Amino acid sequence: MKRFSGNTGLEEYIGFGLSIELVAHVENNSLIFTGNAYYLSIGPWRMKIPTFLTPGKLTVVHTEADDDTFSFEMSLDHPLFGRLLHQLAQFEDATPLNLL
Repeated sequence: MKRFSGNTGLEEYIGFGLSIELVAHVENNSLIFTGNAYYLSIGPWRMKIPTFLTPGKLTVVHTEADDDTFSFEMSLDHPLFGRLLHQLAQFEDATPLNLL
């Protein structure tokens, strides 16, 4: 779940107190979210997780294909183990039913 929080003003909350600080930018007609840092929160306490303890660099790309479809691509790359996750999906807006 994305929320407005953290140093960059935007983060992805994973759950169980874990979140990823996000940096957003536009490149080649795509909206790109890059994981900047991982955090653990317990109550009011918030701690940055050292980079070597994280699963790696998270990148999410949203690209508009046409007026009602877009692609979603997510990658998680670890500096030692390489690509841990790659996901690609196409989404299409549901066409509302015309009941009249």
